[in-house]
Amino acid sequence: MPPKGGPNQFWNAIQSQKQDTIRWCFNYGGIQPFTRDDGGYTGLHMAAKLGKVRSLESILDHIRRMVMSRGGGDIRSTAKTKKRYEELDTKDEDVGMTAFQWACKNGHYECALLLHECGASIDIKSDEGFTAQQYAKHAKREDLIKWFERGCVEEEEEEEEPTVTFPDDYPNSVRHFLLIGFLGMFIGAIVFFYMGISRKVNTVMHVLVFFIAAISACSYYAEWAGLGVEYKTTDTTPRVIFWARYLDWVITGPLILACLALLSKSDTPTIISMCGNMVLYVICGLIGALTVAPYKYMWWVASLIFLIIVFMQLLQRLNNPEGYGGDALKGLSWLIIIVFIIYPIVWIVGSEGTGALGLSQEVGILTIADLIAKIGFGFYLLANVDAPEAETAPLNQSSQQYV
Repeated sequence: MPPKGGPNQFWNAIQSQKQDTIRWCFNYGGIQPFTRDDGGYTGLHMAAKLGKVRSLESILDHIRRMVMSRGGGDIRSTAKTKKRYEELDTKDEDVGMTAFQWACKNGHYECALLLHECGASIDIKSDEGFTAQQYAKHAKREDLIKWFERGCVEEEEEEEEPTVTFPDDYPNSVRHFLLIGFLGMFIGAIVFFYMGISRKVNTVMHVLVFFIAAISACSYYAEWAGLGVEYKTTDTTPRVIFWARYLDWVITGPLILACLALLSKSDTPTIISMCGNMVLYVICGLIGALTVAPYKYMWWVASLIFLIIVFMQLLQRLNNPEGYGGDALKGLSWLIIIVFIIYPIVWIVGSEGTGALGLSQEVGILTIADLIAKIGFGFYLLANVDAPEAETAPLNQSSQQYV
């Protein structure tokens, strides 16, 4: 139903921002965009003066359609070659101010931006001899004053970097894999500890595999809880780096090699060499993970060199002339070599390297590899390497007198 009240309805609609009524008045009520009220104000003046943004939008939209129907172009176009619609700078018949000047004087920032966007002049002076900028300064409208100082350009909002917090932003599959890793290592540590203390004489092997599993359990729990993980934004794309796993490997890697060295009865220099190269392998991998391309790939190559040296020493001890370790040493050595090969491959295709592998797949593969290299290795070692003579060997009283 059409609104009632004649021209007064138009002015009331501007104040109450009834956009449907404003449009009806233009289309059917005989009102023109520059129809004046008894005080000599047009709808533009009234809306800008009162800060009625929605009403101003409706009036400007009607003017835009009207100008375009006459082939005059879009007044809201951002093209530099667009023609100005000079009627927007019409002054009221009361004090001789344009709609844009009224918006600036009364501090209606959004109205001023809207009029400027449609081509209202910022330089024209009122009958009093003031520009819109001077009105804004006299009225101490800080937002408009700064807008003029920026060259009538809106302040660009800085794009906030997404806030990533762990463990809240982990994919569900990542949390599940980390929890599986923790539970596997935790249960393994308990079993290894029980297997050690249940013997008459505990062995170095039992102690080492317990520490391997316990340290890894702590690492996985920390990662699951959101510790020991970094959201790396300095790379080509954001990456999730689990640096806690490197703290795990820098300890458990040498412990695993120590088990194999003891099994093959290696000499002290060989043990130190294998463990030292393992430490260097892990450190180079960590530095590469925290560095950006192309430098990180050089660190990966360096880590690979140290890992290859470890493999060479393992194979050398595998074929020791004394025959120490037997089939157990052979099986355990190849198990570790095969699993350890997985780590640098996942590094280069995972978050640390190219990022081609998804985070869930990366965490899943490394969790399975860790469980095999630590829990599987531990059970295989203790099941196949049991020294019956140690059961009857006398206790080393000097080493256990304070235990």
